[in-house]
Amino acid sequence: MRLFLVLVLSLFSGCIAFAQKRSVPKITADDLRMTVYPGDSSADAAILDDYTYLNLPEPEGGYYKIRQEFFRRIKIFRKSAYERATISIPQYRNGNRSEEFVVNVRGRTYWLENGVIQSEEFRKSALFESKAGDRLYLTKFTLPHVQEGCIIEYQYELASDFIFQPKDWFFQSDIPVRRSECAGFFPPKLYYRTIFQNPRPLKVNKTDNDDRYGMNFQYVVEDVPAIRTEPYTTNPEDYLARLRFELERSALDGIVKSYSNRWTDIDKSLINDDQVGRYLRKTSFLKELAQAIRAAHPDTLGMVAEAQKTIRQLMTWNGKSRFWSESTPKTIFEQKTGNSAEINLLLIGLVRELNLPVFPVLLSTRDNGMVFLEFPMLSYFNEVVGVTYIGGKPVFLDATDAYLPLGTLPYRCLNKVGRIVDRDKADWIYLAPVTSREVISLEYNLKADASLTGKIAYTWSGYEALNRRHELIKSSTEKLARSWILGQSGEGSVSNAKAEFLEDPAKSFVFSAEIAYEDACTRTGDRLYLDPSLGRAISRNQFKHATRLYPVDFGHPTEQVVMATVNLPEGYLPEALPAPKVIVLPEDGGRFTFQMQLAEDKQLLFVSRLQLKKPVYTSDEYPYLKQLMDMVIAKHTEKVVLKKK
Repeated sequence: MRLFLVLVLSLFSGCIAFAQKRSVPKITADDLRMTVYPGDSSADAAILDDYTYLNLPEPEGGYYKIRQEFFRRIKIFRKSAYERATISIPQYRNGNRSEEFVVNVRGRTYWLENGVIQSEEFRKSALFESKAGDRLYLTKFTLPHVQEGCIIEYQYELASDFIFQPKDWFFQSDIPVRRSECAGFFPPKLYYRTIFQNPRPLKVNKTDNDDRYGMNFQYVVEDVPAIRTEPYTTNPEDYLARLRFELERSALDGIVKSYSNRWTDIDKSLINDDQVGRYLRKTSFLKELAQAIRAAHPDTLGMVAEAQKTIRQLMTWNGKSRFWSESTPKTIFEQKTGNSAEINLLLIGLVRELNLPVFPVLLSTRDNGMVFLEFPMLSYFNEVVGVTYIGGKPVFLDATDAYLPLGTLPYRCLNKVGRIVDRDKADWIYLAPVTSREVISLEYNLKADASLTGKIAYTWSGYEALNRRHELIKSSTEKLARSWILGQSGEGSVSNAKAEFLEDPAKSFVFSAEIAYEDACTRTGDRLYLDPSLGRAISRNQFKHATRLYPVDFGHPTEQVVMATVNLPEGYLPEALPAPKVIVLPEDGGRFTFQMQLAEDKQLLFVSRLQLKKPVYTSDEYPYLKQLMDMVIAKHTEKVVLKKK
């Protein structure tokens, strides 16, 4: 499928662009003397000036092109920011007037020497281009003479055929931004919609729209804080202040065309597309496979599970996420390899040959970004999976990973919602995740000299089982036994390690071994200070900040259970046991239970259970989540003091 279309337009001689481009501001000695950024002393760099000017000049040969100028000036405070002097500019090229090219690249570095501003321009010989993918090219260069306190700047123009959706402009970055400006001109009879995402207050907000002369615009934002890197997020760009453009309609030569789709318009185009909807009408060559599956599995669940297993065995995913196929179904099937769409559309085709209801589901992967339902755009999507219904409940299908159980989506696909492609049932569907669960069982004999011998067993299900299976198939049982059980310290010994149900994704993955430690706990005089979980329970809170600006997105619910049975050394008893604890998040969004008890004066029984029941916690829920994790860590770090009678 061609993701980007070229709009063929007639020449329009009445187009008058009267927007004025701004001049580049001068470098000041005050900026060069600046040693820390005001308001963010932790920043190793700051964007002092970020500017773009977007223009569509009169078309050449009947085609409009975007000419977009970019200028950026960055202050370097510390060596850790030196890498920002290496610039990489992506361009997409698909031939047939669907291309982007970078031209007029310039760059310079400024610094102070004995109070005098010095500068050096980068050499054009340092500019080079590389191919980074099938259609992706990179223009790269490195600015010279980078040092602490310097200022670097660069500018270039981008010539693009993709006038339907000009490049987004980001007012925010991972470092502070002092000033960011997006300005430009759209010619008459080309009507664009501007979409502000995560908007910030505009210092300048000017729009001059006239049907005769076109549209001039200027938007300026100042003093934008850096977006903070946090654990458990999807694409960070989802949360940046940005400006999007979309061509709504054109009115040329008396012909009005609309390009601003509704979701129903996108549904129709996908249903009739040769590489999505119509693609599924070309899978009759799978009939023999379907007949064999139907003969062996009379029940619906069995047929669907076998269809998914069959495609996984016959096909290999090439690692590319796509929502369209680049070849015919039969060709892909014969090649035995393909992108995610090619493999999953084959699976959907096979299930259809079983005469079962099944539909493609388009989605955006976690690293590709969110789908904003209020702004219908096909370009959001980059992945397709399948969905069927068994007993009235949706069952997701994916054949890209041999270790995914039926109904479980790949982790990369856990991005809230997807769009069902069908003439009658087109709609949004929640991409429901399964719970990722880890159960750790310990049973060991503790001795008075602080050594121990015993057994440990891990039982993993959901995404934790998937991850562990992938680790094991790339390594060995013995090697991972040391890594998983002994950890980075490597202290202790492990033997008789065993993996169960490795090849059966429908079952929990069990990994067990015998363990021995010489110094399992701290010994002081006649006292032993013991962590019953042997460090297996969660002991570090990844949430450090008091507040958070965007959601905590685990992707799926999570649960960890740690159980330990400790046979105490002869003559030792606990001086006191840590108090039991039960903590519940608002609306039962999570729960932590902790209990320790003594059995018959010779066994210590320990149970810890942490449940995070929601895949996503909002920024308002974050303080409660952080507090819960603080309390969990506090309980897990309490030691049991064992004293000899």
